[in-house]
Amino acid sequence: MNIWQLDSIFEGDMTLPIKVSGSRCEWDKLTKWFESIGEYRKQGNRDILDYDLPHELIVDIFRQSNKHCYKTKSGLLMSNKCVVDDEAVSTSGNELITAEDVIKKYGSSILEQVFEKGAVTLEEKEKNKRCRRD
Repeated sequence: MNIWQLDSIFEGDMTLPIKVSGSRCEWDKLTKWFESIGEYRKQGNRDILDYDLPHELIVDIFRQSNKHCYKTKSGLLMSNKCVVDDEAVSTSGNELITAEDVIKKYGSSILEQVFEKGAVTLEEKEKNKRCRRD
């Protein structure tokens, strides 16, 4: 996952990524970039926006986030539920899955697609996951 994808998922609110990256000195550069993300977006600074983030940082950020998805029996991974409340998830056939678990099972790049498009078919993503690693 790169910086622009993380920024997209968090809808420009980089508070949590700043907090998590600030917890380790080897991520200081990333903390500064996260703090200035608005400027980099305006400038179109592809060197920073396209920077591939360390996998461990991504997992740490999403472990602490409240981001989650819904996996349907039909093989869709969705950013929004199709039921009225979370208690109805189990009876609707939708499984609540944390963003951290999505990363561990399917890779980090799928999250941005799910949050941008609303839903992604997992069958194709599982085939791609077997071929490459985020």
